[in-house]
Amino acid sequence: MTNHSLLSVLSLFAVLVYMSFGIYTYRQSPQSRIHQSFLLLCLSYSVWSFAYAFAYIAQDAWTFSFWNKLAALGWCSFSALILYLVLLITENSLVKHNGVKFVIFLPGLVFYVLAVFCFGPNLETPVQVANFFYAGDFLYNFSYLLIAIVLLFKWGYASPHIRIKKQSRILVITSLIPFLLNLTTQTILPALIQIHLPTMGQLYSLIMIFGVFIVVTRYHFFKLPESVIMQEIMNETLDTVIVADQEGRIRKVSSQMRALLGYDEDEVMDHTLEFLFRKADQGKFDLSQMKNRDLKYTDIEIIKKDKSTLPVNVVCKRIKDRKLHDVLGFVFIVQDNRLVYELKRKNEELFREKERYKLSLQSVKEKQEKIEYLSYHDQLTGLYNRRFLEEELSRIDFTQDLPLTITMADVNGLKLVNDSFGHAYGDRLIRKVAEVIQEGCRQEDLVARIGGDEFIILMPRTNEFEARRVIKGIKAKALQEKIGGLELSVSFGYETMENPEIKINEILKKAEDYMYKNKLSESPSVRSKTIDTIIKTLHEKNKREEQHSHRVSELCKRTAIELDCSNDEIEELKTVGLLHDIGKIVISETILNKPDKLRDEEWEEIKRHPEIGYRLLCTIKEMSEMAEYVLAHHERWDGTGYPKALKGKEIPLQARIISIADSYDAMISERSYRKALPEEVAVAELMKNAGTQFDPEIVKVFVEKVLGKKAI
Repeated sequence: MTNHSLLSVLSLFAVLVYMSFGIYTYRQSPQSRIHQSFLLLCLSYSVWSFAYAFAYIAQDAWTFSFWNKLAALGWCSFSALILYLVLLITENSLVKHNGVKFVIFLPGLVFYVLAVFCFGPNLETPVQVANFFYAGDFLYNFSYLLIAIVLLFKWGYASPHIRIKKQSRILVITSLIPFLLNLTTQTILPALIQIHLPTMGQLYSLIMIFGVFIVVTRYHFFKLPESVIMQEIMNETLDTVIVADQEGRIRKVSSQMRALLGYDEDEVMDHTLEFLFRKADQGKFDLSQMKNRDLKYTDIEIIKKDKSTLPVNVVCKRIKDRKLHDVLGFVFIVQDNRLVYELKRKNEELFREKERYKLSLQSVKEKQEKIEYLSYHDQLTGLYNRRFLEEELSRIDFTQDLPLTITMADVNGLKLVNDSFGHAYGDRLIRKVAEVIQEGCRQEDLVARIGGDEFIILMPRTNEFEARRVIKGIKAKALQEKIGGLELSVSFGYETMENPEIKINEILKKAEDYMYKNKLSESPSVRSKTIDTIIKTLHEKNKREEQHSHRVSELCKRTAIELDCSNDEIEELKTVGLLHDIGKIVISETILNKPDKLRDEEWEEIKRHPEIGYRLLCTIKEMSEMAEYVLAHHERWDGTGYPKALKGKEIPLQARIISIADSYDAMISERSYRKALPEEVAVAELMKNAGTQFDPEIVKVFVEKVLGKKAI
């Protein structure tokens, strides 16, 4: 095998190495510009190597010229790609400017054009052009590669982190070796001793690629890997979490933390932790101390978006690279101290009360009785609480009170009511349920509220038959009561204790299991009725919404028919058209009926209604798919809609139909802020926005077949 044949085989092998590693690396993070640029670099080397595999064994000048011009795609672009990749790796601010990118890649483009059109068999290249090409191409490659190596060296030298220093060292060494080899074999040796070796730059660069491979596999490709951070977070038990990088800049905020502070994640990203704390507390977050050990900061105040403050404790835990013992970042667990402060405040108030009346024995007695009452009674309902119940169970006289029946009750649909009408409405519901249960029980029965929506009834000297009679009476009373338009619904379960040797906890467990069994069959019906009430309430708040929903429902049905949907799909679309704005139940009437242009914050409030509607409908299993359509009915065909910015056919078909019907009816209907538009104007708007806001195919069907108009 000749030398040129060997070089040809090695070049083909290099193609496999470049492409395999480029694709492997790109798949680790397809959205990363670093990974994208690295794939382009590998592609550049692959083209160069592939073309030279055939150029090495070319038998004539024409064949060599063809493959050399193809290879020029690689050897004219690789230096610019390397420099651009290094600027991304080192987070150089120059890379943000499009003009700089153009300047970086311009020389490569110029030399590629010259290589293709000015050199080759039967082409007489002017001496000036040839001199410019060879000198310019050398300076272009030499300067770009040297700049890239210097930037990598400075990046590692300036960083205090072992991990980045190791990455920098590997990249500098493995970049410098092929640079020096190429400079020696292609420039120095020919100039000094007239030795002319074949061009092998594409093979030398395998050394650099091997260096990058080490960085990728051992050091997670230049950046703090998100999987490492997320795994650390998952190991924590608290929900309110902030993740920062090794410089103390915020990189991730948990949803619970955002809800607590009122910020969106992008509003705090890249800020240091001091951004969230008072000036008096900012000096406590010393980066050098945080890197040396895990810390806890107590009695400090965090600033919410609305500029109010919350008392918190903050635990700072380091995220460490176990191999290098290098700090990669920090996890901050924020503990809300409001409850502790509130308890302290209440204790202080009680102490002051006792001090104020300590001279009066009667007043002290009254205060003690009040405290005792609060400690044994539920504040919302006035019933006994869990503490009293537990003490009462320990006092049961098994010789006198058997058979003892324990009944557990749970209010159905409370979460849905709270989400739809507010917690004040939910509290009214709980008080009414407590009142009905108390009235339905006998004098000797004990009723206690043990949780948000849970009650327990102790029935001494009561068998199973008598317990069922009492429960039946309570249910009958509940059916006669309503809170607003909502019917009361309570699930019951009971168990009777006749043998004193059976543990009381076993009786409680059986009663609870029986109650949850009944709840499974009763809750769906209750949630469905609650949804009906929500719709009715929404329509009572705004009559135009009722008429709009019915018209949208009818338009959705007619569109589904024209699209040859099945009968089930047609009925489903008719229903979801009626429910599409159910999330507006929580929007203020003032905003819904406002005659003027909405302010930004009011518009953001309106934009919440698809997500609210989704959460409400998801509580009913049968409506889970409809919930997805409601969530997506304000998405846009071009991907600029909300809440998830879905694009094209990522948006469910049903949501695309609702979007068109909803928009059309909104335009031809009178609104609080404008008069109705003519149908021709509305149709023109639909056609104008087909392909941007709306599915163009459905718009055409809607206009021509549903409306009977001519598509413009």
